[in-house]
Amino acid sequence: MGALLRIDPDDPELLALTQRGLVLDPESTNLRLVLALLLRRRGDLAQAEQELRETLARDRCAVEARVQLAELLGARGESSEREEMLRGADACPKSEAARRAVEQALDPAQR
Repeated sequence: MGALLRIDPDDPELLALTQRGLVLDPESTNLRLVLALLLRRRGDLAQAEQELRETLARDRCAVEARVQLAELLGARGESSEREEMLRGADACPKSEAARRAVEQALDPAQR
């Protein structure tokens, strides 16, 4: 059986590779989402928020970016902007998994 690929999100090389990928493909929503997750993991919340907002500026229906940004806003106590971010996803076409992620984020029991 093949070995599983293990990625350490704290590996500085992973952050550098993601940033280089964005130089090559600045429109990549997936790379921006990965970068935002890595930045959050490192505690650079302001930069993570900037990446998520940049993603949404390019694609207002990037549901995962909306959910991640709503989590950051909620952690800061900005509940009205958090709700607005999640409700904005309602106007966007989305997969069943994305719909569940938004519903879970909106669930008061999850706060």
